[in-house]
Amino acid sequence: MLGLAAAAAFRAGNMPAQAEEWRVSPYARVIWIGVDGVGTFFRDTDTPNFDRIFQNGKITWNCIAPEPTVSAPGWCSMFYGVPFSVHGVTNEMVEVQPFNSGPLKSVFRQTSDAYPGEAVGVFCTWYAIGSGMLDVRPEDAEVTIYPAARTNANSEQTLAAAVSWLQEQSDFKLLFFYLEDPDNAGHAYGYGSPGHRAAISRVDGLIGAFYDELEEKGFLEDALILLSTDHGGMPEGTHGGGSAAESHCVFAVQGEGLNPNTEIGSMELKDIAAVVRYALGLEQPDFSDAAVPEGLFAPLN
Repeated sequence: MLGLAAAAAFRAGNMPAQAEEWRVSPYARVIWIGVDGVGTFFRDTDTPNFDRIFQNGKITWNCIAPEPTVSAPGWCSMFYGVPFSVHGVTNEMVEVQPFNSGPLKSVFRQTSDAYPGEAVGVFCTWYAIGSGMLDVRPEDAEVTIYPAARTNANSEQTLAAAVSWLQEQSDFKLLFFYLEDPDNAGHAYGYGSPGHRAAISRVDGLIGAFYDELEEKGFLEDALILLSTDHGGMPEGTHGGGSAAESHCVFAVQGEGLNPNTEIGSMELKDIAAVVRYALGLEQPDFSDAAVPEGLFAPLN
């Protein structure tokens, strides 16, 4: 990881020619927690682990999901930094076959390309994320995707797989840990219902166990920690439209180097890709109009 002064000099064009091979990475690693179907319900649900992880970070409840406010459109917007109108990915597509991303590159593929040999982990209860939405290649041996087979895993299995992987790593560059229980509960009981909130609280406990393992291994130092969701939902258990209940999402971030004098305003899900790219010193590609929220990071001096 380059120091802040070196990173600033690089961006200012003051580094020698050989520095074009350097990666300006303000953070050693990015830890990304994804929770499906939460919307903004973390705000008024019992979530002590979310509260402690992000108590000194930044949170917005106005991260806007693209229509249709459905899982695959939302997560692909975050992974690639483009709106649904560009990637066009639906749940039905990726549950059958992998997304042909063409010229688009996900943040996972960019990380693998930029940091060959450094570990990248993707641990999800829904197989269609790792096996359907991501563009990592079979030869990217340093990328671990769970579950490897096209079958779903439960939350406990996914947490156990992520913890086992962490125990084997001396370090890693990017880790994505995703749980879908709140979305399943929202469909079953209604979004915002006691059953939905109970699922959120339960997932919060699993997030706490995941965070504790990261802390024990020393992986929180020099890390940027993100939490995002893909959509909310309606009391009758549906989502997909553009109402505030469906489209407004939580986005939370914690780490050294955040600007203490600003708050995150309104942003879009696609902008999360720009945050990850910035944190890891990756190129903000021409195909993406995603942007880091203004004032999120302290200036590099």
